Amino acid sequence: MLVMLVMVARQQRADDSQQRADVLYGAASKGDKAAFAQLIALGNKGNAYAQLHLYGMYGGDGVPKDDVPSAFWLRKSAEQGNARAQELMGLKYFHGDGVPKNRVLSYMWANLAAAQGAYHAQQTRETLEDGRMTPAQIAEGQRLSREWKPKP
Repeated sequence: MLVMLVMVARQQRADDSQQRADVLYGAASKGDKAAFAQLIALGNKGNAYAQLHLYGMYGGDGVPKDDVPSAFWLRKSAEQGNARAQELMGLKYFHGDGVPKNRVLSYMWANLAAAQGAYHAQQTRETLEDGRMTPAQIAEGQRLSREWKPKP
């Protein structure tokens, strides 16, 4: 019973955390500088949802497009295990968008996101496996996926 209560409390905190990031993002993307500052503060505290929203904002949604902070915030979210952020990191490495093109890292991020059910990540991984990577590169991407651990 106690374990169940702890799990429910954790889920509630995660839902509250996502909701707060969503509200701040909505205001910040409309030009609210105070909300943007709060979103950055939330991202700096490790909120994966705020970090994912900051990736989008620096991608040109509410602030001038800047690939460096955009990739920084996306990586922070992906490193915590956010499936959407991992899916997007896979695509960034696939296309070399803001990061060096790297099929092995693209595969690793896509594989991690696909394991959480991210559909587009599954497609990215299949595209990579379909002649765009050598068997050794695929094996390396799989190894990196197995060894990957989320960062708090």
